[in-house]
Amino acid sequence: MQWYAINTRPHQEKQAEFHVRQFGLETFLPLLKENRTIRRVPKTVVTPFLPGYFFAQFDIRSTIGLSAMPEEFARSWNSA
Repeated sequence: MQWYAINTRPHQEKQAEFHVRQFGLETFLPLLKENRTIRRVPKTVVTPFLPGYFFAQFDIRSTIGLSAMPEEFARSWNSA
């Protein structure tokens, strides 16, 4: 099986990765911990290392599971 970069809608990486993981696929979402100042308050925030992308490992020839994808997720998947 190969690893593929999956493109997501902006700021939806964690949600998309969660849904794909629910299909039993192995996923990888690299995160970056940064210190930022927000409204003059220093905070540590965790953001995706590659905004708009995460990785999933699957056999591209297999379509098992894609037809069972929840309707609302399939719509966001196809319109992205």
